[in-house]
Amino acid sequence: MARFWAKYIDDKVNPIVSSFFKNFHLGPDHYSLGGSGRQPKKVVVSKGEEQKGVIEEIQEQLKTLESELKETKFFGGESLGFVDIAANILVWLLVAQEALGFVGTFTNKTKLPTFI
Repeated sequence: MARFWAKYIDDKVNPIVSSFFKNFHLGPDHYSLGGSGRQPKKVVVSKGEEQKGVIEEIQEQLKTLESELKETKFFGGESLGFVDIAANILVWLLVAQEALGFVGTFTNKTKLPTFI
């Protein structure tokens, strides 16, 4: 089951989240050297109808994953496991949601409360 969910996250969740945060990467060229040192590049996000569609798809994927959590802390139960590590993009999604001003867009207390 762990391999199934890890593959699901890799095949379904990661691509749709990545499509929301276009050009967002933390590789060596994430910073530009200029002026007073290392400056982060601007994050470019999808806009308009594309953004709305991607948000809805992310919410659907998160609903599927939330149903698998079944009121537990981790996908494998009460301890961190393989699927939780594979799902690390969810942590970044939640951080980015707040940092980029999308608070409540993907998760909040009424929709997907398990991820808060």
